[in-house]
Amino acid sequence: MGVFARPAPGVVGLTDVGELLVGGRPGSARHLAMFLGDLTYRTWSDALQTARTGRPAFDEMFGAPFFDHLAGHPDEADTFNRAMQGGSAARLPPLLARDWEGVRTVVDVGGGNGSVLRALLEAHDHLRGVVFDLPSVADAARSEIDAAGLGERCDVVGGSFFDEVPAGGDAYVLAQILHDWHDDDAVRILARVRRAMRDDAVLLVVELIVPEDDAPHPSKLIDLQMLVLLGGRERTRTDWAELLRRGGFELAGVIEGRRANVIEARPSAAER
Repeated sequence: MGVFARPAPGVVGLTDVGELLVGGRPGSARHLAMFLGDLTYRTWSDALQTARTGRPAFDEMFGAPFFDHLAGHPDEADTFNRAMQGGSAARLPPLLARDWEGVRTVVDVGGGNGSVLRALLEAHDHLRGVVFDLPSVADAARSEIDAAGLGERCDVVGGSFFDEVPAGGDAYVLAQILHDWHDDDAVRILARVRRAMRDDAVLLVVELIVPEDDAPHPSKLIDLQMLVLLGGRERTRTDWAELLRRGGFELAGVIEGRRANVIEARPSAAER
């Protein structure tokens, strides 16, 4: 399968594909492969349940929604968080390339172990950050941030984005959060973010954009993945504009990337 090679008699080594499965490296797919090969693989065996009902097969198979299950299974939660961290490197270029002049404080909503915000702080010395996630996740984020030497520039806050979001940021980041949720819940999250934001702040949504055609595209498979696991979905540009409108925002532009896009939104004039 192209994971190993024999560069010389009696010697076995890794190919470029094999190198991707080594942990502790930027862009490593090790934990993503573990996540896809375990929880995801098992859930897809019952995908017909989702096709029949529209509800995530995960809930039926494991007896609880995806994130509730992770909260009770710390080893699986750690694999998932590290899988998301490994993929963040490929999603970061359009976010890092954005003009950050005039922004001082960035709030990463649902920031996991802080990998996205750490990259931003390391790339832009003037920025300060807040990682906001569930209390159990926030504890891990604090350890990662302190280990990176960024503790003085980054706070960690525990809570639920369905209840409230830290106020006072100049920019708010939702990096592959909204695709976890169906439209009504995604609007609830956006509304909480809008409530926390000043009128001159900016929202940066890091997500895929599904092409509005019938051609094959990776986002369309991931769309099914989100449905089977979480009841969530990927969205077209038209979908994103409507979702943001419902949450109190106006779509201001899109920075395109190879593995993700940065959808920039501003508080809508009607909400100011």
